[in-house]
Amino acid sequence: MADVVDISCKWRAHPKYRSWHGSGDIPIVTREHLASWSITDCPVRPRYVLNTSGSEGAHKLIFLSSKAVESQIAQGSRLFLEEIKADDVVGSLLDNVILDVGFDRLLPAMIIHCGVLTEHNMDLLCFKLESAGVSVLVGFVSHVFEILKHVDALPSLRLIMLTGGKVTRECMQFFSSKVPTARVRMFYAATEVGIVASQADDGWFHVLGGSLVLEVRDDNGRISKEGVGDLLITDLMNESMPIVRYLIGDRVELRSEGSVRLIKILGRSDDQIKIWGDVCSKDSLAALVESAIGHPEFSLELRHAADGVHDEVVVCVAHATPAQVAQLRERIATVHGVDVSIVMGGLVHRTTSGKIVHVVDCRNGFIP
Repeated sequence: MADVVDISCKWRAHPKYRSWHGSGDIPIVTREHLASWSITDCPVRPRYVLNTSGSEGAHKLIFLSSKAVESQIAQGSRLFLEEIKADDVVGSLLDNVILDVGFDRLLPAMIIHCGVLTEHNMDLLCFKLESAGVSVLVGFVSHVFEILKHVDALPSLRLIMLTGGKVTRECMQFFSSKVPTARVRMFYAATEVGIVASQADDGWFHVLGGSLVLEVRDDNGRISKEGVGDLLITDLMNESMPIVRYLIGDRVELRSEGSVRLIKILGRSDDQIKIWGDVCSKDSLAALVESAIGHPEFSLELRHAADGVHDEVVVCVAHATPAQVAQLRERIATVHGVDVSIVMGGLVHRTTSGKIVHVVDCRNGFIP
């Protein structure tokens, strides 16, 4: 039976990297941190983490923010061994990488950060990759078509991880057929908590790292019964494009297949709802509605969206004035940071921002 847990996440760093993190723990991220943090402003915070084993001797590959990379290079760190510049192609070559995708040995990897691959620079790039024995290539989906033309020059390639957009199953099958010696996977990251995952066809995310410890922490780092942040699995090269979200109050199912840990977002508990930046229970939202309209004659329904993003609150009031509904709209927007739309006769009036709370007046049928 798989465990069902209500989580925020914490990773424990390998001892050799503890000087970067003090105690060895990646900082717990609170809602306030998320509101103020940017990658370039936080040099000690890992941008992406591939935790590769549950043992004490785990190897870990950390892609750091730009300031941290500069700092580590200045100190002679071998995390980034070589920077390849082939015309306008920029990448980083790394060693000591284990990926929990069926490999049981260290694999050197190449991460292509940016640039346009052409016939001219691909020859140089392939030479660099093959001479270094690179087995793992991470790059934009747009890079793959050019890479496929040169796959014969890369016999050591064992894994291609794509980022920069979603790819259909048919495309993945096409890529795999062109590179029979290598696996092709989509590559996503949850930058808030350091999870890197590749998505399976059945909706599970393969977490690259078996030592994932799921705990709920408060702002002081103590174990808490309430979540303190969201888990956002994004496209690796575009953090603003969510693929799937874990929201405070979500249930998460975990299971293992050998060395691979899998995670699936199951959605909110029945009495909680996510409203763009906060989570509230049905009871607390009902109290807010009652205080706004001044009487208890209403029904409240929480609708959990399948995508985990566009949750809806439906408030059916027996009687209310336009001023009361306007007040309700303002109160919810103030407390939860959302716009409120009015639904009449089944028609949804969306705001320009797309942030929605449905308020339905069943009897009067008006839009204030």
